[in-house]
Amino acid sequence: MPQVRLSDTLFQTHEILQVATRLDPLCSSTEVGFFIEKGHVMEVIDVGLPNKKIVSLFFGPREFVVKCHPLSQIATLDNVSGNPFTHGQVINLLRKFPETHHHYRGIRQAYQEKVEARRVSLTTMSEKARFQDMVKRQPWILKLVKPNDIAAYLHISTGLLRELMNGRG
Repeated sequence: MPQVRLSDTLFQTHEILQVATRLDPLCSSTEVGFFIEKGHVMEVIDVGLPNKKIVSLFFGPREFVVKCHPLSQIATLDNVSGNPFTHGQVINLLRKFPETHHHYRGIRQAYQEKVEARRVSLTTMSEKARFQDMVKRQPWILKLVKPNDIAAYLHISTGLLRELMNGRG
């Protein structure tokens, strides 16, 4: 029997979605996630104040983005192509192809590990260590993300971010 992969099967019914705008919401309210074929996105929550937002996570190619908060938005950082999906599509797929459960568990585990690494970073690492960890795990952030958003993600000031980026921190 051929191996059925969740990402391949889930998106056979959809064309690849081309997103060419920067920082526009990527998922509608009915979609619970997005599979990134290429490009990069960030999950943000606008707190309603000028230049203030919560930057939750960054995602890159071949990752499943799952909105973790009802107020969050998925914003593109460059040209993104991929596929949105709904909760119903995932449930129907798992019922129709039970062999995809293994892949679904792997996707959930990868997401949970990403969230846990973020939690550990914020609760146990110094500001400099958080910056170094981010650069090691996702170096593309420095090229694609505005300094204010990086600082918000790291929970540091933009001044300290400049120092860290210039090697003085």
